[in-house]
Amino acid sequence: MKSRGFTLIELMIVIVVIGILAAIAYPSYSRYVDRAAIADGKSALLSAAQQMERCFTRFDRYANESGEARCPIRGSSDENFYTISFSGDATTYLLTADAAGSRPTNPVECQTLILNQLGQRGSGVQGEDQFIDRGDCW
Repeated sequence: MKSRGFTLIELMIVIVVIGILAAIAYPSYSRYVDRAAIADGKSALLSAAQQMERCFTRFDRYANESGEARCPIRGSSDENFYTISFSGDATTYLLTADAAGSRPTNPVECQTLILNQLGQRGSGVQGEDQFIDRGDCW
């Protein structure tokens, strides 16, 4: 009488192969999710910059006397991965996208994205060299 089925060894080999494939695929998937979140922040910043330029064309200024954006910008990115903030005056602005919530896998250097009226872009912590893209985020 011939028995049909799988032996324990065959099942163990299949489980090991699946484990190896998962170990290879998961980091790639994680990086893909991170890049999608960063792209969401970049898209929101570029959209806000376009809004600022349209506002400047219309009113000849980026901000009103109290330092608020002359034209309203959306406060978050489309997928809510980043919150968008504005600082500026009549002729200059700095748009900042800060990672919203806790995204522990998001690279630290891409937690903050910045863009100014000259199109200079940067990432990481704002400071002396704020327009350096520390994490290759742009």
